[in-house]
Amino acid sequence: MDVAKLFATTCGWCHEGGGRKQGRGPKLAGTDKSDAFMVTRIKQGKPPGMPAFGKSFNDEQIQAIISYIRALPDTP
Repeated sequence: MDVAKLFATTCGWCHEGGGRKQGRGPKLAGTDKSDAFMVTRIKQGKPPGMPAFGKSFNDEQIQAIISYIRALPDTP
């Protein structure tokens, strides 16, 4: 799985710079949110801006996205 491509094609529309800077969605690099919080947010979304991806991503993909976010440097 190419998680960087998965992130870019689904999350990157709002989380710009590969998640390294704020866009329509918040900057994700350096987040203090827990993994459980991120799993819930990815699966359920947050109206009105964050869509729910619980039916689009399986658990393995969600964990890969979280690992990708955790590995992001905190600078663009």
